[in-house]
Order: sequence, then structure tokens, then C-alpha cells
Amino acid sequence: SSHFGSTRSIELSFQLRGSCWLLLLIIEFPARPGYSPLLDMSSCSGWSAMDGVDTDYVARADVVLVFPCKPSPMVRGAGDVHITREVSGLRPPTDSERHRMEAWQIKRRCTMAALSEAGLIVMPFYSRSGDKVFVKAAADEQLLSQVAETSKHKLELKSQYLSGFAEYKSDYVGRRELNYSDRRMCSHLYKVHSEHEDGVHTDEEKDPENARLRSRPLVPPSIFRTSDRIRLIDHIVRSVDHDCAGIDIGQLVRDGELLDYFPLHETRKLTA
Repeated sequence: SSHFGSTRSIELSFQLRGSCWLLLLIIEFPARPGYSPLLDMSSCSGWSAMDGVDTDYVARADVVLVFPCKPSPMVRGAGDVHITREVSGLRPPTDSERHRMEAWQIKRRCTMAALSEAGLIVMPFYSRSGDKVFVKAAADEQLLSQVAETSKHKLELKSQYLSGFAEYKSDYVGRRELNYSDRRMCSHLYKVHSEHEDGVHTDEEKDPENARLRSRPLVPPSIFRTSDRIRLIDHIVRSVDHDCAGIDIGQLVRDGELLDYFPLHETRKLTA
């Protein structure tokens, strides 16, 4: 699960969608000293660490893109602004290294801008060594529903419908002039998935006294499984369809502008 401030998230969402230039100012804000994304890869605490956002709202990230930031951990880069020159032990980049870092930064910013324009929530933060930038991508339920319907993605049905799979269709209240005869209600057909499935025990079940203090908020139940979310976000990232990012992941990897692209595990299942 991941964290994102409810009040601030609306403000940032407007800024990310409304101005690409303002987006570039926000996403490159440096992380706090000593923070490592490898310690908690499936939470979005990287964003709160970068911008001081509150952590009341859960924004679940399902996909990660790893970008190069500097050619070596020993080279001073944009992620090392919090380290003083006297204790850093980092050397200034050469001209060729600086040009390469600038080219990486431009491509990284353009890619993140495309993801944001497609409606995804992007949460970037530096690795501990500062030579990589991890970008988590998350999508809200509304965006997932829109993409599932346009891409004709099939979702699991309830057990009374033999747990089959059918293309997702949104509810349609119908037209008044037709006396709502064209009304279509399909939301009750799809199975709702939660973190309590598959025998996974939550912190409340294991230790109810201390669970509230150490556990993160539960991800709300959803008709989208983890595999559904990953496939739909991957479609948004790669597809050239309308309102998708159209990013060529393979070309970025071949050009050395993207180091990795992978889905995230579910934290609660890993710790069960």
C-alpha cells in the first residue's frame, strides 16, 4: 500500500495536469538524506519524503520505472544537494558525464510528464546512492475503470456467476426521453477483491493491540485484482491510444535511458 495526502493530492493533481512545466518543478524535488527506496518499495513514502505531503490517503502503486540519474555513485548529481561538500566525498562530474546526466534528466522529465498527462500518479524519489531515480506509477479507480472499458479488459465475476470473466462495462442510468429504458447496471456482477483474501492475515488479526500504531491504512476493496491493475497501468504506459502515454519501454532500455520496469509485490502478502 502507499500513502498520499488527501488535501494536498487534489492540489498536486491539478498542478500536474494543468502545467507540464510546473510538473517538472515538483517531481525533481530531492528526497530526505539517507532514504532508500529499497527498504519499502511498495509504499509511496518516497513522494511524501520528497515533498512533505501528508500520508492520510492511500495511493497504491503497482508499477515502477527505474531511471539512471548519474553515471557513478561517486559523482555529484542532483540527488546529492542535501550532502555538504566537505563530507560527501563526491567528485564533480566531467563534461561528458554532465552532458549525459542532463540528457537523462530531460528524457526522464518528458517520460514522467507523459505519464502524468495520461492520468497516472507519479511518485519519484532518489535511491540511497543518488545514481538512480525510482518512479512509482499509480492509478485511481476512475482511471482504471475508463481504461478497462475502452480496452475491453475482462474482470472476474461473482461466484453466483460461476466466477467467470466478462468485459468490464460501466453503469449507465439511461436517457430520460426514453423513460430510462436503455438503463444498464453491471457493477453488481463483478467480484470485489480485498486484502483479506487468500488467507492473508492483517496486522489487526495478528496483534490487534499494536496494529493501529505500526500498520498502514488498508487499501479499499476493489473489483480490480493486482494483476488487473498491473495490466491496465501497463496499457496506459505503453499504448499509443488516446489518453495513454505511448512510451516505448523497449527503446528506452536499449538507449540506456531506462534501467528497469517491473510490477510491485503486495506488501501484506509478503509479510504474512
